[in-house]
Amino acid sequence: MDTKLIQQYGEDILCYRLRSARQKKHMQYEDFDKFLIQLDKKETALYRQIRSLGWELLLPPVQKGWVRCFVLREDLAKQQHAAFFESILKKINTYQYDWRKDFKRKKRKLGRKSYVAKQQLLLTPDEWHFKRMNFSEAE
Repeated sequence: MDTKLIQQYGEDILCYRLRSARQKKHMQYEDFDKFLIQLDKKETALYRQIRSLGWELLLPPVQKGWVRCFVLREDLAKQQHAAFFESILKKINTYQYDWRKDFKRKKRKLGRKSYVAKQQLLLTPDEWHFKRMNFSEAE
């Protein structure tokens, strides 16, 4: 504590609890820590409020992106056996979802970026899976 202040104002100055430079610096750090704790509490409270808002069912539902799957060719769809081929296709069809309409991915080759189409194949089941798919004798 500053001895000049004590000599000038007497012993009464001690009751004011004057801070040293070190104590002031320490209080600044402590105040900043308390401020960060308060910010964290506010952020947590806001997060809880956002999470408890719930959701509302949209009619009709909104879907972002694109879906792609295999379909019968026009000439096969017009034949008399179209239902037969359609039943097979339902069992082995695969669906792909993508945010791009052209279903391409960015690929880097020799430092350059180019777009490459994603490959889509029909389902090729193994023996165990094939038995569980309930194919008929004709299929």
